[in-house]
Amino acid sequence: MKSIAKTEGMIFMENLVMPLRSLGPLVLSACASFVLCTSAGADPIADTTEAIKTRFLESLAPEQITNAEPGDFEALLTEEERALFAGGYITFTVTEPVTVYIFRDTRLDNVNEPFWLFEQGFERTDFSAEAYQRDFDVWRRDYPAGEIGLGIHALRVVREHYFIGVAPQGQIAATDIADLAPDYLETGLLELGALTYVDRSVTLDAISPELEGMTLVRTPSDRRPAAALYGAFHETRHPATARPDQIFLTIAEDPREQMAVNWRTDTTVTAQSVALWRTEDYNAPTRPDPQIFPAETTLVESPRVVNQTAVHRHSVLIDGLERGTEYTYAVGSDETGWSSAAPFETARRGEHPMSFAYIGDVQDGFDRFESVMDTLMRMRPDIDLLIFGGDLVGRGNDADQWDDFFAALGDAGRSIPLAPIPGNHEYLPDNDPAHYVATFRLPENGPDDIPAELAYHFEFGGNTFIMLDSNEWNGEQRDWLPVALEDADDDFSFVFTHHAAYTSRPGRYYAGVTENWMPVWEQNDIVSMVFQGHDHAYMRTHPMLEGEVSTVDDGGIYYVVSSAGNKFYEIDSHAYIDLSLEDRQMFQVIDVMRDDDRMIYRAYDVDGVEHDRIEIED
Repeated sequence: MKSIAKTEGMIFMENLVMPLRSLGPLVLSACASFVLCTSAGADPIADTTEAIKTRFLESLAPEQITNAEPGDFEALLTEEERALFAGGYITFTVTEPVTVYIFRDTRLDNVNEPFWLFEQGFERTDFSAEAYQRDFDVWRRDYPAGEIGLGIHALRVVREHYFIGVAPQGQIAATDIADLAPDYLETGLLELGALTYVDRSVTLDAISPELEGMTLVRTPSDRRPAAALYGAFHETRHPATARPDQIFLTIAEDPREQMAVNWRTDTTVTAQSVALWRTEDYNAPTRPDPQIFPAETTLVESPRVVNQTAVHRHSVLIDGLERGTEYTYAVGSDETGWSSAAPFETARRGEHPMSFAYIGDVQDGFDRFESVMDTLMRMRPDIDLLIFGGDLVGRGNDADQWDDFFAALGDAGRSIPLAPIPGNHEYLPDNDPAHYVATFRLPENGPDDIPAELAYHFEFGGNTFIMLDSNEWNGEQRDWLPVALEDADDDFSFVFTHHAAYTSRPGRYYAGVTENWMPVWEQNDIVSMVFQGHDHAYMRTHPMLEGEVSTVDDGGIYYVVSSAGNKFYEIDSHAYIDLSLEDRQMFQVIDVMRDDDRMIYRAYDVDGVEHDRIEIED
């Protein structure tokens, strides 16, 4: 069985989460308070939420779960669960009577969330605020001196998380806060430009001036899903059967002699294999018996997908192939049947012409992604690689999203190997890319001290490809980058990272990428282009070196942001941007020409219209 590496949390506070599905409301009796629970390493909010989900799956019909209306799930909470969700999420102590202000994303108004805001007697004010291009309304309530307990963000995932203001009653001023829990929360001064969250560089862009000067409690943005029940359950439109489907290739460490094959079945199927022929033998008048390569099988559970809670993922790493040779393969078994056959070709020896396509964030925009793939395959069926820059799906640990992704991908991956990297959405909603790792068989030549297959590198046609996981293990990958680049020499080298060194969306900055990784990319004039995602727009920089506009001849690197889904963000104004486009599904095709040692980069929209082109000579 293929092992799935379990990871640490995406951010430091997520290390508190310990999903123990067998625990129900009784978890409250195990801890005297939320503070004691979190300091002991438990998280009663997460544990109780998981227990509620388990109870719903066991006691409710699938349609009751997936079609729940606002208020349905609240009515099913026990008194203990409701009390925990209303006052056990954030706690602190004050030494004087105070007024607490809750800054709530206005989109929660449509669903009357969070429920505790109304039940605890908070009153809506006429004040407002803005952060990260989102509007916030402001609620207030007076408290006496002593301990204050506040509730969950919501019973659904809605960005952005609320943040908190605290002031002495009757005035707007700072006040002392003690015993703040969880202990990773921070306090500051509520003013324009203040950071509103402990885990994201989101600033307060507008606020009613009457509120400036009180104490700000920065909350954990990535804890929004901590108690999410609405939207946590789904149905797949493409359930697995005993017949193999979702058949696709993935890149191997040595594409000249290796190829990885991946597919899925339902859980009734265990023994699976790849049948392989050289294509010339497959097409011969008398077809010989194929080589048989037994598959490794992984049980992949997806309990939130109510009509199919588990599937089997199968994979084979075929080794010992001949270079520059076309093969034909099928997957399955004599017992369950074999798939139709499809061809693939191994890479040739040394430097040779090659091409690849880059596809940025898809997330939930599968219909538009399908159109992108149709256009790409119509225009360039000859490409050698399909590279995905993370956020292939919106919820990485729910199988229904992967089912939609592969349905939109179609048959392209059957003959063209995929080379993905994880985005932050591959970690959702469990802060663990387990489903991603189980789905894609990838090279295991990344840093020794991080889970395998999340970062890796390979060479194709004399070009070096560096694939990074920008969610985690920043230092480990920084130290590994020189090793991955040491054989690049004068060839073209490409880096892929989901979070951007040069961003397009206002208010974003990823220090670990810009300050730790980018200086390594700039060494030795090796890297030609860096492909990025996450910002849901199209943007290409000038050649950049040490934060300044430069030239390719002087070692400048082009940086690209692209998105293939239907979610878009505003583009900021920066001197480093050479070209940007808003609200367009885009994909890129890169051709490396060996007759004159140059590469041509082209950016197309979903209709196949070329919007950008650059050439780089080696």
